[in-house]
Amino acid sequence: MTLYDRIKKIADDKNMSIAYIEESVKISNGSIAKWKQNIPKADNLYKVAKFLGYSVEFLMSNEHFDINSNDLENSYIIKENIGKWVVR
Repeated sequence: MTLYDRIKKIADDKNMSIAYIEESVKISNGSIAKWKQNIPKADNLYKVAKFLGYSVEFLMSNEHFDINSNDLENSYIIKENIGKWVVR
């Protein structure tokens, strides 16, 4: 799953359009669609991740996920930080 596909799936499941996300985080219209082929600017990716409620690392990962799982983000954080103390 590409970065764009992951963002689109999350947006669809939250009943949001890509245009709404772009407008909300104040990035150019069409920016996210360009991420199908190009690497996004770090600050723009961070804004989108924060707005959607996910980490940049999660959005960039290639792991399969079930967007309806309430424990999705927490399980990813645990997997990435096993053996570390994580304070959120």
